[in-house]
Amino acid sequence: MQIPGFDQLLLDLIKNRSDSKATQLFNSLPIAITLFNKKGVLVAINDYAIQMLEIRDKQAVLGANILRDDIFGPSVKERLANEDMFSEWHYFDFGALQHAGITARKDKMRLFTRVKKMMDENGQLQGYVMLDMEDKPTATDTHNPVVPAIAENRGTMELEILADEDKNPVAIYAHKVQESAAEMLGKTQGQMEGEDLLRIGVFLPFAKELLGFTRLKQKKTYYYFAMASRRYLRWTLIYQGRKRFSSLIVDITDYMMGNDGLMFSETLFRTMYDSSPVSVLLLDKMRRIEDCNEPYLRMWGYKDKNDVIGHLFPRDPRLDSPEYWESGLDTFEIEQEYVFDKKKYYKNSPTTRLYLSIKAQKYYMANGEMRGWIIFLRDITRTKTYEHDLEEQKEDAQKKSERKSRFIQNMSHDIRTPLNAIVGFSQLLALPDGTLTEEEKEEYSSHIFNNSNMLMMLVDDILNISDVESGNYHITKRPVVVNDLCVNTLKSVEYRVPIGVNMYYTSDVENDAVINTDGRRVQQVLINFLTNACKHTSEGEIHLECRVKEIPRQIRFSVIDTGEGVDPAMADDIFERFTKLNTVEGTGLGLNICRTISKALGGEVRLDKSYTGGAKFDFILPLE
Repeated sequence: MQIPGFDQLLLDLIKNRSDSKATQLFNSLPIAITLFNKKGVLVAINDYAIQMLEIRDKQAVLGANILRDDIFGPSVKERLANEDMFSEWHYFDFGALQHAGITARKDKMRLFTRVKKMMDENGQLQGYVMLDMEDKPTATDTHNPVVPAIAENRGTMELEILADEDKNPVAIYAHKVQESAAEMLGKTQGQMEGEDLLRIGVFLPFAKELLGFTRLKQKKTYYYFAMASRRYLRWTLIYQGRKRFSSLIVDITDYMMGNDGLMFSETLFRTMYDSSPVSVLLLDKMRRIEDCNEPYLRMWGYKDKNDVIGHLFPRDPRLDSPEYWESGLDTFEIEQEYVFDKKKYYKNSPTTRLYLSIKAQKYYMANGEMRGWIIFLRDITRTKTYEHDLEEQKEDAQKKSERKSRFIQNMSHDIRTPLNAIVGFSQLLALPDGTLTEEEKEEYSSHIFNNSNMLMMLVDDILNISDVESGNYHITKRPVVVNDLCVNTLKSVEYRVPIGVNMYYTSDVENDAVINTDGRRVQQVLINFLTNACKHTSEGEIHLECRVKEIPRQIRFSVIDTGEGVDPAMADDIFERFTKLNTVEGTGLGLNICRTISKALGGEVRLDKSYTGGAKFDFILPLE
């Protein structure tokens, strides 16, 4: 892969159509660059080349021909005829330039030269680019002038590499670290001695290669960019046995920023691109995929880049947001849910739903024309799911808090009402004999009885909820005669039935039919249903019904009334704690207790939303 836009920059300079920013970049590169058109004529030379060659007049050197002039040497011309790119060492003779007075130098300079033919997108020759670096051997390399110049800064350390059963490196310990070696890594000698280099991240980029080296047991060299010290380093490791190595570290920053700097930068870019944990895409300006890294393939379940390259991004129109792509912005970042059809695309994907963070960045050619997009994708599904769960928990907590507040308000009212009645009528009954008639005493006693029952029911609801939350809510199953249970239940609430309302029971089970359940808890649910029906039915009827179903085997108790009914939208909420439909007395706990009992018995309670003649509540139990 080429550095995005670099070859285009050189082509634009050859054709003399580059903008000022591209020219500035060309002149600032720390390597001598000369450009020739397809006829071999020198058309551009950067500032570094002018300085290195000590050229007095830039215009005087323009026009030299790489295919004809002797200053370039016969081997260069010969190799250009047969090769698209080559590198060689040769001597540049300044004496050949003396007649034009271009430079004051008369000696020869040993150069490392790389020459490359420049082709357009159709494969047609457009020119040549020449990269030159002067050979300045170090004191240790004077015996071999062909070796590129490197810095004299070098150091040694010993290493010990430990791996797990799967041959993954788990520790790389440093021993006998020279101060110069530590300094090149941006550390002190004390920080390096005895340290696990994986823990401080020094060897992390090529830990797997090091482990492979332990199996090869031979001398090997790695190149590494030390982020802490901003240096390019050459590591030479020699196997010493028992997973121990001696290591020579050399600072090659000057060399890498010289003749081979562009190639190394490209390698570094590719290494970061491929090893990034984030999915990365390169798109053309039409948003067709030109390249992608391994994490992107894993995200969608692809095995090969050829399955991706050439396709539009994104495939799903829900991510195709014109306000972003067509807004003219150079960069944007969005978070969006991505749900796709595995039957049509992404059949091998590990999931069907992703929540992605998408960052898009335009990049440009040297002439300022947009080249395409770089896209970074992060899977934030787990984060969003966690945030969504937290939000739901927060909303649920707020609802529960509001219900408890309403519960306290209701209780303060609902308990005070029967208590006031009990106290008031008791005081009246305590009046001296002869003050009240027998009819009044009977009436007041009835009020005290009814309000006492109401108060007892309120207290029972609170105690039941307390038992549920403390874990003391027990279920005891034993044989129960169904019809007897239902008839007794009706008798226990008949005093609550409003005048003019008819309450009755029907059943399709045999008179002596028995089920194995907790009869007391079943009766508690039915009493709650019937009590609610009495509260909300002023005329008509209240019907307790019992039916058996064979497939699946279950028994259903239904309480049906002709009262005011329940809004179907409230079908789920009414079984939540502290929920009341209106201002009728009660705690708002009864139906929630019914749901708790039904679950404990393996059944369910529900509101029949299809019934429109009033309200119908069902209590369904499985038959063992």
